[in-house]
Amino acid sequence: MPVPQRGRPPHTEHVLREELRLLVCRIKNSDPTALGDTDDYASALEYDSLDFVELAVRLDTEYGIEVGAEADDLPALASLDTLTALVRDRRTR
Repeated sequence: MPVPQRGRPPHTEHVLREELRLLVCRIKNSDPTALGDTDDYASALEYDSLDFVELAVRLDTEYGIEVGAEADDLPALASLDTLTALVRDRRTR
């Protein structure tokens, strides 16, 4: 499933979640089917600080969202569900 171009809204929250699942897994070259919506992907995929930097850059490039400037950013990176909510909320601002 392709990741949408910057500024193009996803069709549904489910589509957005699946796009983010692919993005998160692509950083570690992992199988997206192995990652559940509520899994702590940092632990499940063994993310390190550079992986989070890459994720932040991709979120900015592909969704136009800056991550790291607000207090609720880090907890929002805990799972696919929380990341989806962050991206959805930031895109609607």
